[in-house]
This record gives sequence, structure tokens and C-alpha cells, in this order.
Amino acid sequence: MNLFKLKHWFIHILKAKNEYSIHSPFMFELYYSCIKNKSKQIEKLIISLGKHYSKDNINIVNNIEEIIEILPKSEDKILIYPSQYKNKSRETEFKEIINSPNTRVIVDLFSLALIINNPKLKKQYYRLR
Repeated sequence: MNLFKLKHWFIHILKAKNEYSIHSPFMFELYYSCIKNKSKQIEKLIISLGKHYSKDNINIVNNIEEIIEILPKSEDKILIYPSQYKNKSRETEFKEIINSPNTRVIVDLFSLALIINNPKLKKQYYRLR
């Protein structure tokens, strides 16, 4: 783990909340059914998300251009953005994603982020353990 990632890991540990800080019924269901105990392994998380949502609605994206291309065209998409704290440019991209008007719910799990585009939800950022 490089120094940049280590610094952000400590920040994440200090600021991340547990499941008791989730008040949205949608997020609470998503956390307990898909994220909890599966967020460390991306393959298990994708399988779990695929059981609750259509696999066609789950995409792994690696840059902001892909996100800009996918989000406005569809509703109820779940995008997986891995390694958002890999380096400074990825972190900058991630901050742009957070501030984008096209994103609704962002779940920061440190090793990856879930970007959920559901127009029924209000804009929210979760940093979870």
C-alpha cells in the first residue's frame, strides 16, 4: 500500500460510519442484502447485487468518461468504481463524480465505490465500513 492510499485509508477509518448511521430504507436494504460482509471482494459483491438487481444494471467503470456516458442514459444503474483512492488523479475523478448532478447515491467502501442512479432518491454520500 502506497503512502497516498495509506493516508486515505486512515481518513476512511476515522470518518466511515457503520450500518447504524443509515436512515434511508433503500440504503438499509442494499447494505444488509448486498454490501455487508461482501464489500471486500468485488466478485462476491457483484454476485450479491446481481441477485437483487438485474445484472444488466450493474457495470464496472474505470473512469469518469464511462460514468458520464452511462448515467444520463439510464435509470436504476449501479456502477462500481474500483480503487478510488489509488492515486491523486483517481481521487480527483472520484470527487468530480460525487459532485456531479447526475449521481444520486454514492457508497464509499474504500476499496470501491457504488454509484447509484435512481432519480427517486435524493443525493446522498455514504462512507461505510
